[in-house]
Parts: sequence; structure tokens; C-alpha cells
Amino acid sequence: TPTPNPVPESVTSNVVSVNHSSNTVSKLEVGTKVSTLINSVKEKQYAAVYNNGVLVGQDAVLATGMTLNIVDNGKICRTYTIIVTGDTSCDGKVNITDLIAIKSHILKKSTLSDYKYLGGDTNGDGKVNITDFIKIKGYILKKNGISGVTVQ
Repeated sequence: TPTPNPVPESVTSNVVSVNHSSNTVSKLEVGTKVSTLINSVKEKQYAAVYNNGVLVGQDAVLATGMTLNIVDNGKICRTYTIIVTGDTSCDGKVNITDLIAIKSHILKKSTLSDYKYLGGDTNGDGKVNITDFIKIKGYILKKNGISGVTVQ
């Protein structure tokens, strides 16, 4: 009898950024669907997206804070937090709420933590600062885009 393929220990992709030390999947653009993300990872037969512990449908739009999980027979084996570039409010959109969160962070009135901080870092320099604020403001005003990775 053939030996079944073992469940992979991690997710790999040539399309999205997978960080195994921080367990994040990042550089996703606003509007990316669950099915698109799953189809971009090599281990798609084991991949599932959850939001607050609830399985998300294939047509749902990704949001910062959702998780991409490796699942084997209903058991979650590994979890990666999803980071949508510009989405600090975890709603899958980039809007005035995100702009205000970044402004408050810059002015030290509040702190973006963990994956929200990563979502606010729109230029990928490891910091959330005025450059990110300007990029989000321009995006909201439809003057520029925010580039993550356009998953196809």
C-alpha cells in the first residue's frame, strides 16, 4: 500500500510573503479573496482561513488578523496571522479608520501592536511613520495605490 503524503509542517509560496519565525503571511493587497490566497500556497489541500476561530468561506475578503492554518482531519497543525497591507483595523479595508490609527500611533496617543503594526507598515521599512500615513491618505483620496502583492 502507498504511504500517504505527510501533512506539511509549514506553508510555502512563491507569491505571498511567508515568515516562519513570526508566523505571518503578509504583503497582501486589499480585496484579496480567501480562495486566491489558498491557491497561492503550495500546500492548498491543507490550507484553511479562519476569523476568530471560525472557518471563512472561499469568497470572503481577507483582513488583517485572520489566520491561514494548516489543517489535518479537522486539527489545526500550524497557524499564520494574515497581514493585509494598510489594514490596521482588521476589517479588510483601508479607510479613515486606518488613517486615524496610524496618526494616533505616530503621535503616541495609542500604539499599534503586533499584526496591526505590520499592517500599518505600508512601505515595508519595518516602521509605522509619516510615510505610511501619507500612503494611506493618498490611497483613500484615490491618488495612489498601496502595493502589497497582487495575488492572481
